[in-house]
Amino acid sequence: MHIRRIARWALVPILLFPAFGAGLAVSAAASGSSSTTFYACLHNGTLSKVSTSAHTCPTGYKKVNWNAVGPQGIQGIPGSRGPMGTAGTPGANGKDGSPVTCILVTLCTWGYNYSGGSYGFNFSRDVAFDGAHLWVINTGGNSVTELNASDGSLVQTLSGGSYGFSQPEGIAFDGTHLWVANNSGNSVTEVNASDGNWVRTLSGGSYGFNEPYGIAFDGAHLWVANASSTSVTEIFSAG
Repeated sequence: MHIRRIARWALVPILLFPAFGAGLAVSAAASGSSSTTFYACLHNGTLSKVSTSAHTCPTGYKKVNWNAVGPQGIQGIPGSRGPMGTAGTPGANGKDGSPVTCILVTLCTWGYNYSGGSYGFNFSRDVAFDGAHLWVINTGGNSVTELNASDGSLVQTLSGGSYGFSQPEGIAFDGTHLWVANNSGNSVTEVNASDGNWVRTLSGGSYGFNEPYGIAFDGAHLWVANASSTSVTEIFSAG
């Protein structure tokens, strides 16, 4: 902490404290040689008696010293690049064949940008992972798209029938089932993650769903955020 403060004031102490100035050469400060050591007295956050020679400080002052150029910091952890690929395939090149130049793993090893075709993406708002598959909420399409996480291939798209999807906004996975918050339907749909089959739809009664927007699982209970009523509904996922 002190070193940073010293470095900011190193070039001005003679102007501020002529009584203590020890004739610090301007050329020494300007050169920034790593072999040059500066000595000074520190009191109440202020430097004085700056010199390139060691000296004593008045009572109550702290002796400090520093190099014009500090030591090099430790080497950081090298970044990782995505696997090399050819144009139009996952890897170092994007889907359109243009090169992807980046370092961070979380941003660069994604492979494809999946869209169009049979995916049925429509204003996709949320996504959940069950350990093997990804489940994408399509708010505009009142559907849920299931993808293979290993290669992004389509598994199925859930919609219509008894699912009761109505402007779905949030999705959560409890280890066995998926729970979809239906904003316009004031309901939550439970789906079996192993096959995508509908289990039940919760609505009405004491649930108090009012434009449910987000949903999360804590290991035992589900928590549903109700946007319009400024409330949160807690559900026991096992029953």
